[in-house]
Amino acid sequence: MRDAEYRELDSIANVAYEGINFSLLSKKTIYYIDEWRSGSIYKFVMHKKGDYTKGQTFVLSVDNFIPSGGVAADLYNEQAPGVVRTGAATWIPLTDKHGNPLDGITDPFRNGPTNDPRTNVDTRGGRVAADDANGTPYGRPEDMEVGKLRNGNEVIYFTATSENII
Repeated sequence: MRDAEYRELDSIANVAYEGINFSLLSKKTIYYIDEWRSGSIYKFVMHKKGDYTKGQTFVLSVDNFIPSGGVAADLYNEQAPGVVRTGAATWIPLTDKHGNPLDGITDPFRNGPTNDPRTNVDTRGGRVAADDANGTPYGRPEDMEVGKLRNGNEVIYFTATSENII
């Protein structure tokens, strides 16, 4: 038996990974979750199917999150009355199509511990980059499923365990 081989992918935002799933519509797209408190939902689009080393990274931003009073950098570990975090959403780029971090966005590939970016400067880069881009945060999101709506669009389902919601 051979030893397992592994490599670190510097093209996928560094977060506390959970619920990794493939798109039903595109073989070049994967979705994943940062399952920590105030974690966000991410999308990685490969340049070429099966090549996880090159592509663009996005964070999900619910369209009514900011207008309803949401603040990406706040701690969301329980339900936030009045703040909209479901419904129509937009994928906000964290990198350009070549995988380079965008201006004004923390390097999403930065290594670091899983801790709170509000009190620690060494947090994994994906979480801070999501806050920079106004990605919508959730209370410990996990267990993602990807479905397809009648209109052909994809829908993402997940649990936010510390909020007791799906």
